[in-house]
Formats: sequence, C-alpha cells, structure tokens
Amino acid sequence: MAQEDYNLDMNTESVQLAYSLPEAMMQHMASDTPPIHVTSDRQVRNLLEIAKTHEVRHCVSSLSKMKAVSEEGEEDDEWDEADEGNKELRLTAVRRRFSFRIYKSMKTLLVETCRVNGCGWKIRASVKHETNTFWVNKYVETHTCSVGDRIAQRKHCTPKALLYAQELVRGSAEDGYEQLPSYLEQISLVNLGSITGLELDSLNKFKYIFLSFGASIRGFQYQRRVIVVDGTHLSGKYEGVILVAAAQDGNFQIFSLAFAIVDGENDESWEWFFTKLASCVSDEYPLVIVSDRHTCIKNACDKVFPWATRGICYYHLQQNIVQKYKGKHLLYLAKGAAYAHTLYDFDRYMDEIRSANPELATYLENADMTLWSRILCQGDRHNIKLAASLNRLIPH
Repeated sequence: MAQEDYNLDMNTESVQLAYSLPEAMMQHMASDTPPIHVTSDRQVRNLLEIAKTHEVRHCVSSLSKMKAVSEEGEEDDEWDEADEGNKELRLTAVRRRFSFRIYKSMKTLLVETCRVNGCGWKIRASVKHETNTFWVNKYVETHTCSVGDRIAQRKHCTPKALLYAQELVRGSAEDGYEQLPSYLEQISLVNLGSITGLELDSLNKFKYIFLSFGASIRGFQYQRRVIVVDGTHLSGKYEGVILVAAAQDGNFQIFSLAFAIVDGENDESWEWFFTKLASCVSDEYPLVIVSDRHTCIKNACDKVFPWATRGICYYHLQQNIVQKYKGKHLLYLAKGAAYAHTLYDFDRYMDEIRSANPELATYLENADMTLWSRILCQGDRHNIKLAASLNRLIPH
C-alpha cells in the first residue's frame, strides 16, 4: 500500500516516514531541531493531531536494492548516454529523498554531487572504450550531510516530473492493461470467492473489467439491502468510465461492493455491469437499488433486477433542481416533499412548489414520485445517506 501511495520502487525493503515541525512550533525550539521520525503508534497520533491545525511537510524514504560501485572505483554500471545516467540518478534521488547537482558535464566526463555544500556524496562517470558509453568509475554512496539539510534542499516536483517518476516505478498504462489478466487471477487466488470479469472487443483490446472482492460479497450479507450505483468519467490516458456499487454498514460508513471500468455510460455497459453484480447478490431477500435518473441505469436495472425496488437519489435530484431550474431557494420545499411522513404534508409541499415554480413541479412529477418520495415509496424504507459521499470517493 505504501509503495503505491508514494510511488516507491516495488523492490523496496523498508519504508521510513519523517516530518518537519511547522514553523509556528519551530519558533519555540532550537533551529537545528531534526525532523521527527515516525516509529510508533503514539507518534502517528501526534502527527495526525498536528496535521489538523498546521500544514505539515512529510518525507517518505525507502531502502531498496541498488546496483552501485565502491569508492575504490570498481566499474559495475554503464550508460549509453549521459542523459540516461541522469535519469537513473533522478530516480535514485526520488527514492532516497535527496537532490543532486551537476558539478561538471562534458562530452567525456560527468560529475554530480549532493546539493548540500560539504556533503561527501558524489558520482563520477567518464567515457571509455566506446564514444557514447559512460562508465561509473567512482561512487561515494554515503551522505555526510544531515537529513534535515537534504530535505531543505529538495525541490518541489513538477507534474511532468511526477508523471515521469510514476511511470518509472509503476510502469506505463499499456503495461498495466497487459497485466490485468494476471492481476485478476492473483485476486481470485488470495481473496477466495472474488468475482472478476475481463472483456475484450472485436480487435482483442480492453473493453470492460469487473471486480468484486470475496470479502465484500460475504460482508454484504450483513448490510442493509440497499445498493447505491454511480459512475463518473476518468481522466487518464485512455479515459473511460468507472462504475461503482456500494452499500452502507452499521457504522454509516461506505461499504464498497463492486466496481467496473467501461468505455462509456450506455445500455450495453450498464447491463454488463448489473449482470456481473447480480452474481454478487442473492435474490433471497428484497433489494433496493438507488441511482440518479440516467436512462441507461433504469433500462439495465429493469432487465437484470426486475424483482428489485428502484429509487432515485435525492442528492442528484437536488443538484438538478439547482442547475436546471435555478431553484436553490425552493430546496427546502423539495426536501420537505421528499422526506414527508404523511400524504397531507407531501401534498402541501407539492402545492407550494407548484405555486412558486410550475415547471419544477412538473419535473418532480415526471421523475416518478414513487422513486424519490418517502411516503409514496413502494418498497422497504431505509435511512441511507450515501450518494454524496460516494460521489466524492470515486476517483476522477
């Protein structure tokens, strides 16, 4: 998990977390106070408390195997070009949280040192044997400067640099798609009962992927039988849409049940998603599926889950009221109608909406009032407030 979150090398052997105290706290401490290394649960709690009120810069360092040469000058590595050597050094600097500077750069010689003045870290490479081949003939691996000095010299990475480092560590998007079959196979082996699906198009290229962990499927048996589904567009290299199905546990937390990545929100993709989802949910007990008013969701749900009760999410309904009808000042009336406990109260709120904005009243009526009104609901009623949180949870 730490490897993925912080773009660390997959060969990482150990990870260390350190952070510098905020400037407001440093004013009451010695100027050479070193960064604090997090090594216990107590220090983790302290870091979380500080982060609530101050901006904290933290540093993640890792220890991984790296080919190197000794100070005596053994030649263990070579680069075809000086730029290739700089790429390797940049990746090493990211992994070991330090910055370097080019001390000397010539056609036949490259010398780079740590950015901290007086530090003994150094690497020297020169051309030997072939015109464009650089050989490392001296490498002083140990830094003589302090960790605090190295952190102070680190530059903020640009988005381009972050993408470059991420690709070096994680591989390209193409590599990820190529490894999907193996990944799904490993999921099935280590998380028994998981349901996965991978579908290719007519050109044998990626089309759909579905994943529901066995632990999630078993855990859903103990949740309220309400599933909220939603989708959002992805902004990666190949874009696409991520579809998510989630429930809410007894502690009112999001309980992820399944997700899929498809080419777009259409009848075919949603029907495929619901078909896979049906294998994760039993039809032994009543089920409620909540979504926005997307027509494709309705069509797929009616076809795959004809026995389930549908519901429209009030959170999405509220957004449409504000955006399409400029009815922010009428939200309290719409909410009153949605949550009314008696027909008398429901009719009273709807009459007020009809008097203030007839078009909005027509919109609410056409949205099928049995799907968004508590009093008119034809299925089981649950106190579930999940869509807003799920919408923020889904990555874009």
